[in-house]
Amino acid sequence: NPSDKRSSFLYFYAREMVGIAFSVDGAVHTPTAGPPVIGHFPTGATTLLDPQHTGRLEPTASDTGVVEAALALGLDVVDIEGVHALARGGDATARALLEERATVLGRAVALMADIFNPDHIILGGQAFTDNPSTLPLVAAAIRETSVSPKRDVRVSHSGVTVQQQAAGAVSLDAVYTDPLEALAATA
Repeated sequence: NPSDKRSSFLYFYAREMVGIAFSVDGAVHTPTAGPPVIGHFPTGATTLLDPQHTGRLEPTASDTGVVEAALALGLDVVDIEGVHALARGGDATARALLEERATVLGRAVALMADIFNPDHIILGGQAFTDNPSTLPLVAAAIRETSVSPKRDVRVSHSGVTVQQQAAGAVSLDAVYTDPLEALAATA
């Protein structure tokens, strides 16, 4: 949000991978070691997810992780869209899987927010946008887990173009941050 330069933002993305970006005063912070990797972050106990018992966020809450859990529970699916279709069709197990995913992600968002303490949290990726009925569970998990009683949490409305928009934002960050330096680097 270029007009809100004095704020900090935590962008939490979840789909096939789980990741974060943190910006302060309009600039995306990139550590020298590279972007923050959070796929190994602990999930806590799960009931239906994580049939391999990894205890890690990405294998538990990624699209592949949800599909593997669905298969382990005997659901006939080949991809995450199949899990969503079963849930929409009234399958209680598929719905419970997506609800548990929402809770796991909400807890992870809350813990990341407690570490970075951003002014705003943006949730992006189809793990949040493809099943909006689970967003109240994400919000409840954030409230129950975070030490902060109130968090400004927003959901990206990028839909199916979220990857393209994220790539564009990262690519253009250098141009917005220092246009003359970016121009000099391309000359």
